[in-house]
Amino acid sequence: MKAEIEQRVTKLYYFQEVMRLSYSDAVEAYEAFGKHDESTMYGIALGYLAMAQQSHLELKRIYWESDLSHYEIESYFTAFEDYAFQFKQVITEKDRNISWLVGTREKLIECWKSTDEFIRNWINDNIPKRS
Repeated sequence: MKAEIEQRVTKLYYFQEVMRLSYSDAVEAYEAFGKHDESTMYGIALGYLAMAQQSHLELKRIYWESDLSHYEIESYFTAFEDYAFQFKQVITEKDRNISWLVGTREKLIECWKSTDEFIRNWINDNIPKRS
């Protein structure tokens, strides 16, 4: 039983780290619009988005293989996928006005924070207490 708990906690730590990577690269993709000139910003943003999506796919693999099913985690997946979809539209259209993307970005940030907190609590609840 102890080995199973340790394995679950290890998977949760790994899941949390990969989720952080997907989140941080997704946010950096957005930040690229304010930091670079027009000739390079779309390419840089797309690079960050590609890294975020790669981490997101790994996150989903861990989720399914580790049986981590929970609505709190699924809310992050939904927020990320909505953000990525809208972000790709911005890049495809070379839209200079990204203000409408702010809402999905804020939702992503909010969901990441709540999911990260949920996972931290889940880890703490699964770590055996010492007597």
